[in-house]
Amino acid sequence: MILSDCNSTPPSVNEDAIMKSKTSLAIGMIAASVLFSLAFAAQTPTASPPAGKPANRPIPFHGMVSAIDQKSKTFTISGKEATRIFKVTEKTIITKGTGNAKFTDIVENQEVSGAYWRN
Repeated sequence: MILSDCNSTPPSVNEDAIMKSKTSLAIGMIAASVLFSLAFAAQTPTASPPAGKPANRPIPFHGMVSAIDQKSKTFTISGKEATRIFKVTEKTIITKGTGNAKFTDIVENQEVSGAYWRN
């Protein structure tokens, strides 16, 4: 069964314009939210530390002692890739075997290993 209201009138021009503006507003808001979310997702996160920043851990070394300078308290290690010079300070801890050692215990042509902190 179909019922119809004989007294109903078609929507006026004003109501039609209001409906179009509401629809346009809704579509515009949806488009703006999609564009905003895409732009936000495209940003790169900055949580990772820069590559040049030093790590918070000691740097290991291993090699053969090639030279010792008792006066300046330095020793040189000949490694596979490069020759490096290490300075011994008051904070340096030197061990030989399981016991403590002194700087004078370091001799040439002796294999050494350890770790240091970058300044």
